[in-house]
Amino acid sequence: MTMPRLEPTPLSDCLAKAHPKNPKEHDIPSLIASFARFGFVAFPTIDENTDVMVAGHGRCEALSQMKSSGASPPRGVSVRDDGEWMVPVTRGVSFASEAERDAYVVADNQMTIAGGWNLDRLTSLLEEIRPTGFDGMGFGAVDLDSLLGRFTSEPPPGEQPPPEDDPDAPPEKFVSHDITVETTYRCPKCSYEWSGKAK
Repeated sequence: MTMPRLEPTPLSDCLAKAHPKNPKEHDIPSLIASFARFGFVAFPTIDENTDVMVAGHGRCEALSQMKSSGASPPRGVSVRDDGEWMVPVTRGVSFASEAERDAYVVADNQMTIAGGWNLDRLTSLLEEIRPTGFDGMGFGAVDLDSLLGRFTSEPPPGEQPPPEDDPDAPPEKFVSHDITVETTYRCPKCSYEWSGKAK
């Protein structure tokens, strides 16, 4: 079995290997802000059998826009003598068929979305991070204030709480940019909301 490995790859090659049917949309400005803060730390992956990218489309597109605008490459991306940006790419990964490769393209994105957030831990962590700023995180101070409002007994202005005799009221969503967090349960007395299995 071949072990995955990192291989410096010209950015232009990465773009040429993009999956033509990749269905995922990307927040390019947020990705660029993330690179500026954290560097390039999550690497694209290319299927060895078909030489097609299965992960990293948005990241490569963001790098391309940075390069075109004359920006410096983020940490983790080097520059070749001819000016080409060299991107660390995961190689040595292969799938049994094109259908399995395509299924992974969807799964790689959906598994992150499907996991959702533990709102208690998320709120606590965002409060700790607040002094350093939220640049490049996909969250902002407004998002944190919205989350904190979910843990009070009073609804935000203009929002009506569900009737106390209707514990099956439709769940609400907390939305931050392209991230949506389902809240599955709501306490009919205090309106506290949470996700996961009922205890």
